[in-house]
Amino acid sequence: ATTAAQYVALVVLLLLGYAGKRQGKGDVCLTSSPPTGKELKPFLSAIGPLCFLSVSKNVCYLMLQSLSTTFSTATCAAHQAMWSGWAILSFCGTPLEQCAQVFLPSYLREDEKGARGGRKAPQFIQVLATVAGATGLVLGCVAGAIPFFPGFFTPDASLWPIMRSFAPFMFLSILTAPFTIALDGVMMALGDVSYLLKCQVANMAILASFLLYSHRAGFGILSVWYGVCLFFGLRLAQDVARVWLKGFIV
Repeated sequence: ATTAAQYVALVVLLLLGYAGKRQGKGDVCLTSSPPTGKELKPFLSAIGPLCFLSVSKNVCYLMLQSLSTTFSTATCAAHQAMWSGWAILSFCGTPLEQCAQVFLPSYLREDEKGARGGRKAPQFIQVLATVAGATGLVLGCVAGAIPFFPGFFTPDASLWPIMRSFAPFMFLSILTAPFTIALDGVMMALGDVSYLLKCQVANMAILASFLLYSHRAGFGILSVWYGVCLFFGLRLAQDVARVWLKGFIV
């Protein structure tokens, strides 16, 4: 659905551009001239770090999923059924990240100009955190309840106890996910991408070390879900600390 929506948006943009060109309007008008190096530089400087962030997060998920395949077929099947539902819920907080990136820069500019009404950026971040908390609580309850309805995923009753054992980890990770995603957007809006990059490198190393240790220690399939909670917990702690040090959390 996301990919289809992006293609539709691209087609609409092209139609608007050509319509503007035919009507002689300069607001939205497409030209065939290639971009200059000066025009490409800001895009390339932003694309690199953002691509690394996206790839590194997916590498962490790849490590988690790769570990799950080392267990028995039945255990892996129980995990995968719950992971599918968890993955859908984990992306529900993405609009909060986009909201931060869209609105926070304008509030920062107003604060720099000394606009009336107090500092708007901290107020916006607090509202965003409140929405993230409410979203996380609702989604967390849904995630924690999913394992208690295993019959919707498989008729094999032997898998149900395994699936139910994931409930607390699914609840905790989804509870913190909207906070983490929203604060990631705040950090990007603040232009502190380099901090996110450093944290993500550290997170990959910490997660890999933990998964290796937990697998050798015999934690079983729960080591994957311990890793999920660790991954989101690390990111949340790092973002909260950074935003607090910048004076946006009172």
